[in-house]
Amino acid sequence: MLHHRSSADEPRALSPRTRALLRVVPLAVLLATPALRGADVDSPYGVTAFVPSPTRWDRMAGAGIGWARCDFSWRMVETAPDVFNWSTTDEEVAQANARGIRIYAGLGYTPAWASNGGRSQDPPRDPADWYDYVYRCVSRYKASVHHWELWNEPNISGFWAGTRTQYINNILKVASDAAHAADPDCMVLAPEISECCNSSDWLRDVLQQAGDKVDIIAVHRYGGGDIPSGRISGIDSQHSYIVSLGYGNKPFWITECGWESDSAGMTEQKQADYLTQMLAGMTARSTWWHTFFWYQIWEGPTGRAGLLCQDETPKPSWYAYRDYTAAHPAPQRVSVNLSTADIYDGITRVVVGDGDTVPATQANRACRRNDNPAEDY
Repeated sequence: MLHHRSSADEPRALSPRTRALLRVVPLAVLLATPALRGADVDSPYGVTAFVPSPTRWDRMAGAGIGWARCDFSWRMVETAPDVFNWSTTDEEVAQANARGIRIYAGLGYTPAWASNGGRSQDPPRDPADWYDYVYRCVSRYKASVHHWELWNEPNISGFWAGTRTQYINNILKVASDAAHAADPDCMVLAPEISECCNSSDWLRDVLQQAGDKVDIIAVHRYGGGDIPSGRISGIDSQHSYIVSLGYGNKPFWITECGWESDSAGMTEQKQADYLTQMLAGMTARSTWWHTFFWYQIWEGPTGRAGLLCQDETPKPSWYAYRDYTAAHPAPQRVSVNLSTADIYDGITRVVVGDGDTVPATQANRACRRNDNPAEDY
């Protein structure tokens, strides 16, 4: 679902590096947006995929999974200043498009050349370098990719070694401006925090200081006594906290959650049962909990959180995901941009409309999309 952004949102002035890229139309921009079934457009079903093989892409499609969370790491792509290797991300987009799967792209991780410490979790020495990478990446893939993660779990020092203020000012605000300058209709997701490590303080500060830069609130959820009911209770509490901060109008996604089938007290069947319970919890709260990503598609030799074994054969959890999506098709969802002003194209719906051209009133705002008389809403 795409939300209109106000024309008052002016892009930040582009650096010389970014202006130079505008003179070149990258080949990947020509990649077609996936032709999706109506239900897929609003699919709430996702999985963390990293850099999956063709077989894993097939397994995602076979399970009715509509979203793949993939790595579009700055460190992986821009290996030296102005030296880019887009081969992996090009392949990810092509594989997703071929199967009608949408990508949720993870941006983050500093190249060694761009930081003083040289580590992936170190803050960029110059935020303009980060702006340029985000702008290039979103520009390259905006025909296919519309949802962008701004760093993974910045409240954990192994992923972000800077301060919370540095994350808000130099990562989130900078990247959100770059992404929306490249694609005004894209969706920025943040803060992608784990529930550990002062998560409430992080969520409060991000929303209070940069809430206008976040289109969808995304968090990770483990803990909760390591059982589904505990995790769902934690999600309920976190959402109530978001509402109390005045941001209950923003979509809410759980972009990482799962269990390892080889951990103490777990089995492959129990893992599958837990997955079903989490999906049911989302479905029961679908008015505000819009999307769920299982961690992950494929497992390692230990820490077996995957839906697939190491040889890529399905586990019981893959069958559980497939059966749930078949029994619970994605809803046809209407979304409304809750701007303070009336917005002409602020409402979207994935059906041909009734032919009416009169603006509808949603959330006390006039919103009516009527760009195409044959498909007005």
